[in-house]
Amino acid sequence: MQLASAVLLNYSQPLFLPFIAWIWLGERPAARIFPAVIIGFLGVLLILKPGLGWQGQAGWAGLAGLAAGILAATSMAAIRRMSDTEPTVRIVMYFSVLGTLVSAFPAIAVWQTPTPAQWWALFGAGGIATAGQLLLTRAYSLAPAAHIGALIYTTVLFAALIGWIVWQETPDLLSAIGATAVICAALIVVVTRRQRT
Repeated sequence: MQLASAVLLNYSQPLFLPFIAWIWLGERPAARIFPAVIIGFLGVLLILKPGLGWQGQAGWAGLAGLAAGILAATSMAAIRRMSDTEPTVRIVMYFSVLGTLVSAFPAIAVWQTPTPAQWWALFGAGGIATAGQLLLTRAYSLAPAAHIGALIYTTVLFAALIGWIVWQETPDLLSAIGATAVICAALIVVVTRRQRT
């Protein structure tokens, strides 16, 4: 998959988050959110293209990206729940330890010792990711989960720019329309949440 499409599916959590937050946290979404969610899901279908030659389109990569979006929405709701009793640093520590444990087993199966240059790159990526996670966790503790989740869509714009510069990726028409629909749906969710609060 192209980088922007993969990131967009990974960041489809605002479509799922209102419902997860409703079931788990009791944060009932406004009725005006439902049309936006339908638009967002139609956009996801345009990106995945399930009926247009499955193996030639998103395939398992698309399903993995969509599953990541659902799991990310669940983790955002969990952060919102934990922020009532846990400080930001402790929540990030829980996330890091759990993520390390879950990813350690597959990593061992294909382990290759990094070169010194790769170690520096890994340390840099880890430092930036930790700072980002601390700031994101703090944001979730200060505002409704669905509100913050939708603001993450700036990541898709950066991913599209990087994909275009590094790999000369340009989205096809259906993916571009789908991405626009998903981003517009997320913005509608943000505006609706702001008006309600």
